[in-house]
Amino acid sequence: MGEEANCNVVLMEAAKSPKENGHSGVAAAVTDAPASAAPTAAKAVAVVDPRLQGISDAIRVVPHFPKQGIMFNDITPLLLRPGVFKDAVDIFVERYRGMGIDAVAGIEARGFIFGPAIALAIGAKFIPLRKPKKLPGEVISETYVLEYGTDCLQMHVGAIEAGERVLIVDDLVATGGTLSAAIRLLERAGADVVECACLIGLPKFKECACLHSLLFASERWKDIDKSAVHY
Repeated sequence: MGEEANCNVVLMEAAKSPKENGHSGVAAAVTDAPASAAPTAAKAVAVVDPRLQGISDAIRVVPHFPKQGIMFNDITPLLLRPGVFKDAVDIFVERYRGMGIDAVAGIEARGFIFGPAIALAIGAKFIPLRKPKKLPGEVISETYVLEYGTDCLQMHVGAIEAGERVLIVDDLVATGGTLSAAIRLLERAGADVVECACLIGLPKFKECACLHSLLFASERWKDIDKSAVHY
């Protein structure tokens, strides 16, 4: 994709849960609309997928974890419900099957939960993007800034071939800093990053998401120049 991705979206949202549990939204489909579409047709259209409510209900929010002030979105209850876990994976698979994805890159650690399942279902290889000193052999690294410091993602040299179409998977997108680092890492190796796929999106950060790729997330995320990174 180019430096900026201009897109219109068709949004699938879960109905709001009757309990006020603080859940963020869950996965929603993002699709390109024809450039010639009329302005009214370009607006987001809500199409409820009945699976989304079960997914939303299975994600719990844990206050003040891992530190004070953080509302942690915990996906482990979802993993204890095989039917709901399958629904979450299936929603991604339905979007990416037939899109010519060569590789799925999962971000450590929860991207390792969804990424391999998606890769197997669509016939793609899986590439782990890991924290430093986790991968043996020669690696390529990308350091990035977080609100509380810096971090780094690494990938094996030779894991990707130039021109291969890649999907990046993680469990959650907030500011988009980690996903942006993953995009830069893969593109330095010659990959064509098609999209980023996240189960959970945090709406309060949507105006500063620093991604040039489309997001498979719960809100309509603003597509901006990936070089204009905001943390």
